[in-house]
Amino acid sequence: MHLECKRVISENNMEELIASACKQIATRCIGNPSDRGIAAISISKLVWKALREAAPGVHADIDELRLAMIANLDKWGPVITELFKRFNQHTVAILLHYKMPFRRKSDGAAAFLNRFSIYPLCDPYAPEMPLLAAIGERLHDSTLPND
Repeated sequence: MHLECKRVISENNMEELIASACKQIATRCIGNPSDRGIAAISISKLVWKALREAAPGVHADIDELRLAMIANLDKWGPVITELFKRFNQHTVAILLHYKMPFRRKSDGAAAFLNRFSIYPLCDPYAPEMPLLAAIGERLHDSTLPND
């Protein structure tokens, strides 16, 4: 399983980066056409921009921030999934990630909220699905202290 990582800085370069990730995965699969890959896409910059527009400042309750971030994954996940489906049969899943810094309202401590979601692109009965399901089970959001 190959892995390609991209950071989306703005909506304007999203399609170009997705096409690039698919092309790189396809290139790695040339030697073995049955190889597949996962594209890991960081959308932290997009989410940060959306949160700044919705609620200026970084002070937040963890539950408020988590809900805002999940809403952004719900927005970007399907858009990115559709772009990937157009480009490549070797890319079997998208791993979306974002990490957001914030200050807790309760004590003002700096922390980060990480969020990962996996979006399978392959048939539900494809041989890659057990691996993708295992990855999905291990993914969760977490709050990390600012060390």
